[in-house]
Amino acid sequence: MRTRPLPMSVPARAGLIALALLTLSALAVADDAVVVRVGPLAVEADWHARAQAWFTAPDEKARKQQMRLAGRALKQPCKHCHTKAFDGFTEALDISRQMMALSAEHGVACGECHTGKVTYTERGVVAGAMWRVSQEQGVFCEHCHIPHKRFEALTPKGEAFKPEWIRRRDALIKAATTPAAPASAPASAPASAP
Repeated sequence: MRTRPLPMSVPARAGLIALALLTLSALAVADDAVVVRVGPLAVEADWHARAQAWFTAPDEKARKQQMRLAGRALKQPCKHCHTKAFDGFTEALDISRQMMALSAEHGVACGECHTGKVTYTERGVVAGAMWRVSQEQGVFCEHCHIPHKRFEALTPKGEAFKPEWIRRRDALIKAATTPAAPASAPASAPASAP
């Protein structure tokens, strides 16, 4: 599934991407791909139940096919989340359940944000920046975003936070786009009068 491009100019898009990159906790670049590492949110919820809403079919065969699609978006095999014998889960369980809940509750597919385990689309980079805000605030997406609106509509709390987000965004874009001041030569002593 292709995502719609963000409705903004190239410089604005570049600034937004720079902002998102600066707000993430860990960042590296490999082979021209954005690489981001984030962990699960420390938000109490029944993540198992919320993640179950991600499945669109009740039968096991269809669920496995759906998981394969997620695996393709992450470019990861089944054992990324499941143990070898499929009798348990790996350390990816918590973040996987939160991502499944996010996908089901906000109407976005894995591939709209992920292009690999830790590489992202433009939408994913922005989502990563917001994930960092969620980590700071101790909240999940629905705190600021109305569910099932693809992150395009804000709750009253999201509207209230918007000026703070704009302030952060503007400061980070300015920091990302302002060239470093050139090193100035040491001031010379004033010439003495003849």
